[in-house]
Amino acid sequence: MANKKPRDPEQKFNWTLCQEEVLFRTLIEQLEAGKRADNGFKAEAWAAVVEAVQKEVQPPLIVQPRHYKNKFGWYKGMYKEWLLLKEQSGFGWDPETDRLTAAEYV
Repeated sequence: MANKKPRDPEQKFNWTLCQEEVLFRTLIEQLEAGKRADNGFKAEAWAAVVEAVQKEVQPPLIVQPRHYKNKFGWYKGMYKEWLLLKEQSGFGWDPETDRLTAAEYV
């Protein structure tokens, strides 16, 4: 049996809804300030995100930049899947419930 290394406490970060809100609000502010290039957000934008979210983390933890980028990437992937699903035959969007709909045959 292979020995497992103990998990680094810095590797796991559980996001709260408030922290996610601060993450995306700060990214929007950075976008509006021109801190995004074609290939993604600039380092200074991520530094602003780190500072803003870190204020919300209680008790204070070491939150690595990769945590922010991973969370953003996860939501970006989910959004792409949602767009793809929404465009498929048999799927639609109900504006009253803000939910995807699917025909019975799907």
